[in-house]
Parts: sequence; structure tokens; C-alpha cells
Amino acid sequence: MPQDTTGLVIAGIVLAAVFVVVLNVLYYARRVRRAESLLQTWANENSFRVVARRRLWKVASLLCTPLPWPALYRVTAEDAQGRTRNCVVRFGSFSAGLKAGQVEVRWLF
Repeated sequence: MPQDTTGLVIAGIVLAAVFVVVLNVLYYARRVRRAESLLQTWANENSFRVVARRRLWKVASLLCTPLPWPALYRVTAEDAQGRTRNCVVRFGSFSAGLKAGQVEVRWLF
């Protein structure tokens, strides 16, 4: 490869890598917003107030892969009588991801 085009090739590779990173960050931010929206909708529909929430990380979340993984949260919720309960909430499905809008709750003791 001639010396004068090496810089352009390197710049192109760096630009492509930056573009991929930006796309992954935007995708992940969108997933987090969607999961937060589904969590709030679930709480409102079931007369709960979310006291605390913590995202349970999965390998796919850490890698920001475009695979349709469901989002998992550990939630502390307060009911209308003021009792607090802990649960794990899964949003979405393995086939459709968060687009499915599904919510599955498993209460912890």
C-alpha cells in the first residue's frame, strides 16, 4: 500500500469504530428508556410505587449487542397499604426483546 493512503485507511477504520460505538451507546440508551417506561407503566397499572430499582446486568447488556434480550430489574415496590415488597421484573421476550412489551414479575420473599 502506498505511504500516502495509509493515513486515510487508518482514519477510515477509526471513524468506523467510533461510529459503531456511538450506535451501540444510542441503542443501549433507548433500551434503558424503554425498560424504565415499561416499569413505570407496570407500577401504575398495579397500584405500586417504585421505591428502588436496580438493573440486573447480563452479558448482552454489557456488550450492547443488538440481540433482543429482555431487560431484568430487581425492584422494591410499595403497595397502596404502604407495604414494601421485592421482586424481579422481566420486560420483553427473548424473541422480540423490549418490543414485545411483556412484563413478568416474580415476587421475592
